[in-house]
Amino acid sequence: MYLAFMDELMKNELEKWSKMGRIELLTELRRLTFKIIIHIFLGASSTSVMEALEKEYTKLNYGMRALRIDLPGFAFHKAFKARKNLVSIFQNVVNERRKEKLENPNKTTKDMLDQLIDAEDENGRKLADDEVIDIMIMYLNVGHESSGHTTMWATLILQQHPQYFQKAKQEQEEIVKRRPANQKGMTMKEYRQMDFLSKAIDETMRYITFSLMTFREAKRDVKLNGFLIPKGWKVFVCYRAIHQDPQVYPNPRIFDPSRFDKQANQPGSQCFPIQISGWPLELMAYAYLAVSPPSMIARSEEMAAAASNKSTAKKDSRYPEIEEQALCESSISKYNNNL
Repeated sequence: MYLAFMDELMKNELEKWSKMGRIELLTELRRLTFKIIIHIFLGASSTSVMEALEKEYTKLNYGMRALRIDLPGFAFHKAFKARKNLVSIFQNVVNERRKEKLENPNKTTKDMLDQLIDAEDENGRKLADDEVIDIMIMYLNVGHESSGHTTMWATLILQQHPQYFQKAKQEQEEIVKRRPANQKGMTMKEYRQMDFLSKAIDETMRYITFSLMTFREAKRDVKLNGFLIPKGWKVFVCYRAIHQDPQVYPNPRIFDPSRFDKQANQPGSQCFPIQISGWPLELMAYAYLAVSPPSMIARSEEMAAAASNKSTAKKDSRYPEIEEQALCESSISKYNNNL
């Protein structure tokens, strides 16, 4: 349903990047994935609210990673204001959509917002506006933030491992060669043929573990691996500790997509101790980056050098968000040593 849109958008964005000179890869990828997730949730009518949403989500994300200081000027305080602004923006969107549905009850084309408005439980209860807005705020954020970061890290890491980069690139070129002359754009069949690239994405998510942890509350007594988790207890799951555990993943500090060769036909819960489901944005984004023009590849190499502090990066080039991520990685590494 959304493949054609993603296909066209990726082509347009790569063409635009090739003419921009030096770019901040993470910033552009986040904008790209944000456009995709907005289209999925709000459809073609989303252009007018795109810029306002992007601005508020940026403030929200800075606050999620900040100290809990609720005073003017601090990121945490700005994040609260950003969420209020997001609620206001989405309320206007929901109001407009409900009005459209009253005026055109036979509308056949539906995006995710339409699905949420129409959804009802077994008792016929529908979601209230505040519930719809909560879902949208959450999923629009996680849907583009993790995809943008994972695509960036896949790009940088594969540039640092030329043997894997060439294998991924060769796979994409072979798919394009088999494409019928009259076919326009990528198909789901081609998407499913990206065997090695999907393993490289799996390994990227394990290697960098963008989502570091999860908190959950036991709603009832749960027995897990011989242990009892009583009802009401809070559970903290550290994904990074699992993904860097040599008993689970031998030589965890080594980037090796082949570790998933034997797990390719297993359910996700067997491949990952903590289940990870789906990576369509990352896979498509890197599929295009792998066959992008030499000028784009050169910029990716420069970004990789900047991220790893190699001397090939120009002295005056700065990539603030990569430096912020590298600082975060260093802090987390120190934390993991104490686990």
